[in-house]
Parts: sequence; C-alpha cells; structure tokens
Amino acid sequence: MIYDEARAHILAAIDKSSPMLNDPAIARRLADPRNEIAFEDLGFDSLTAMEICLTLEDATGQFIEPGDLLLYPGINALAAFMCSGQARSAA
Repeated sequence: MIYDEARAHILAAIDKSSPMLNDPAIARRLADPRNEIAFEDLGFDSLTAMEICLTLEDATGQFIEPGDLLLYPGINALAAFMCSGQARSAA
C-alpha cells in the first residue's frame, strides 16, 4: 500500500465514524496532505477510535489497534505506519 492510499483509507474511516468532517475548517485541513492532524484534535473518544480501527481493518486487511492511534497520533503518522509494512495483517 502506498502512503496516499493509506491516508485516503484513514480519511474514509474518519468520515464514516465521526461528524468532525462536517466542520468546514476541519475538512479543509484534512484535504491538504501536508497537514498533520492529531486524532486528539478531532475529539475522538475510545468508541470512535475502535470504529476507525475496524473500518481500516475491513478496508485494508491490516490490523490497526486503538493503541496504534496513540503510537501514531496523527493521520499522516498512521498512514506512514500503515504503508511501512509494520502493521500486522488481519487474520
């Protein structure tokens, strides 16, 4: 998986799980791949984090844990992790 593809999967998972993308300012920031946006800034709770991880697993076949959102606390950092080959494959 390439970085842009991983980032697109993350944005789709956020869009599915969080109403934050309805905020035009957040949507503009997310649209520019140069911006690193922390998950904390998006106001996720633990349930939203779990939903995002499950959506990413379904879409990519990679096992992403809620703890990964703490280790890689921004969209770009998580995308880099997902395309690094370090994420486990979902079994």
